[in-house]
Amino acid sequence: MQVAEGPLTEGNGPIRLGVTNIEAERDRLIEDLKIDRFEIYSRPEVPVKWGTFTDPWGNRLGFFEYLDKGEEQERIKTIIGTIEI
Repeated sequence: MQVAEGPLTEGNGPIRLGVTNIEAERDRLIEDLKIDRFEIYSRPEVPVKWGTFTDPWGNRLGFFEYLDKGEEQERIKTIIGTIEI
């Protein structure tokens, strides 16, 4: 989970959940929940790509995906222990 402080910015959600494949998760939500397609963003100085969407109940949520898969695995290990994924 990613939470940030600061003023609200257009297009940002209050909470982002980490996923291992943001494009696949976006496609799954579009298919399963019939949400609107949302943009996926990245910037060279940011180690993740991210996107924000509105769920069927009107909540603003988002996903993020680590670009460095080694870092992603280390973060997962920190959160859930040493279980291999």
